[in-house]
Amino acid sequence: MFSTMKLSHWSSFFGFVALAASSWSQNETLSLIEAISMARTNNGTIRSAMLDHEASKSRVASSFSSFLPSVTPSYRYNSSRTSTTSGVTNLNDGFPSVSASWQLIDSGQRELTFRASKRFAAQAGSNALQTIRQILFSVHEQYLNTLRAQELVRVSEASVERAEEILKATEAQIAAKQVAEKDRLQAQADRLNAKVDFLGAKNQLSSATASLKATIGWDILRPLPPLDKMLEAGTIEPLADLAEMIKSGIASREDLRSRRFGIEAQRLSVSRAQRDAGISFSIDTNYARNWSNTELDSRSITFLTSIPLFDGNARREAVRQEEFGLRSEISSYDQAVRVASAEIESVYLELAQNRERIEAATAALEAARLNYKAASEAQKLGADGTSVITVLTAKISLVTAESNYVDALYDVKISEVLLKLVTGQPIPGE
Repeated sequence: MFSTMKLSHWSSFFGFVALAASSWSQNETLSLIEAISMARTNNGTIRSAMLDHEASKSRVASSFSSFLPSVTPSYRYNSSRTSTTSGVTNLNDGFPSVSASWQLIDSGQRELTFRASKRFAAQAGSNALQTIRQILFSVHEQYLNTLRAQELVRVSEASVERAEEILKATEAQIAAKQVAEKDRLQAQADRLNAKVDFLGAKNQLSSATASLKATIGWDILRPLPPLDKMLEAGTIEPLADLAEMIKSGIASREDLRSRRFGIEAQRLSVSRAQRDAGISFSIDTNYARNWSNTELDSRSITFLTSIPLFDGNARREAVRQEEFGLRSEISSYDQAVRVASAEIESVYLELAQNRERIEAATAALEAARLNYKAASEAQKLGADGTSVITVLTAKISLVTAESNYVDALYDVKISEVLLKLVTGQPIPGE
């Protein structure tokens, strides 16, 4: 069952804003943990989920009140003036009174309603925790994508610098009559293309930064501080067995747990409708007293039983409606389990493939660096058979290898967090 203590930890972060805002005047970077803390404090979706859970807990307390007596004191004051042919009559009269009632026994409707409200509260708690985890995953994903975009800007900027160097080397060879004038055009075109790629990379960085700001509640007009670089592969832990991950994920995912709570609540609704359609009974006590000119003191205990002989099949149809609702909830849950299983399998295989991509991308990057270095030096030395096309091809291979490495690295990091989300594990920073 969902633990309310898990969500109570989140409320302690609502005072974090002032401290976090002042800290960036001293810190040079925004860490992932700080971004997560800001999202927990500022994100409206998280706040909404928390408030929904609080409302569901309030409904539990409200339904429990039906087991308790109600006491209502009151005070009534009358002031009237009556004018007739015989004179004027003024009446000023005030008196207090108190009434109390308590249903001692009923045929089970209150108990069923109370138990259903507890299931709905647990369902809201699971929904809230799932929402929090989804937002935290979004913070991870957007933070890492912003870092990815920063690295791709760096790669594009380096590509522009290399294109400038190639153009200068080509112009030197043209001046020395070692290559034809047409090679200048090829080098200039490559430099311009590199600048276009650089501007495109900056646009992607701006978009990624804006998305991160919106999720963590950062002022959209304030520049985002530099992010902590995480461009390291790190330790790769072996993946657990896929079948075990699917089994564990089905049991642990809060969205599926929420559906199970919904099924339990719907079963109680069916039982409540069946009770309403059958014989019902109750024992009620009542007490009333007022202190007017004629003092009243009244006590009563009432036993009531009823049998619905004919109501146009209204209660019977109400039972059928609740039963159809239960069957619908079960069918929906079964399909959700299938979808979740497929999702876990997909993310699991994607992570495994992304890890293989890192190994291949690392080797390709090293080879591309050596190839470009050799081609660039050969061009500068005027080696036979080294044309501008040779160097440009080596440069393009290097840019491709650098971009592939960056993409593979951040895809792995995002896949690792996504696997935790789809298998119902706590998200880092939770």
